[in-house]
Amino acid sequence: MSARSLLSGLSLAALGAAAAVFASLEAPGRPRMYLDAGLLVVDTPEYAWSFDTAWRRERLHDLRTDPLRREDASGAHPGVARWLRGVALHRLGLRTLEEIPKGGSQEMDRLKELGYLR
Repeated sequence: MSARSLLSGLSLAALGAAAAVFASLEAPGRPRMYLDAGLLVVDTPEYAWSFDTAWRRERLHDLRTDPLRREDASGAHPGVARWLRGVALHRLGLRTLEEIPKGGSQEMDRLKELGYLR
């Protein structure tokens, strides 16, 4: 095998790997995070976790059984709630929910400006 064909094969493999990584950034199961009227939301197709930044209350919704997000399912799925809370805290670079600024504050606006929240 020539050096050129080896290099070409490696380049194709690297491009394939990069494409897979970029595709996974918007994969259906990957949690997305956004701010919606004072609610910090992290959701997947199956679950939606939210933290009310004004009332300081969190909830989990099982979207398969409650698509309108009326019932809190955190008691039935504590591991999912813990996981999605962790996703939010990790993406914001925080350790606890108490560190999240109160809704409507300048800090929340700043997080939006920096691209952490939509």
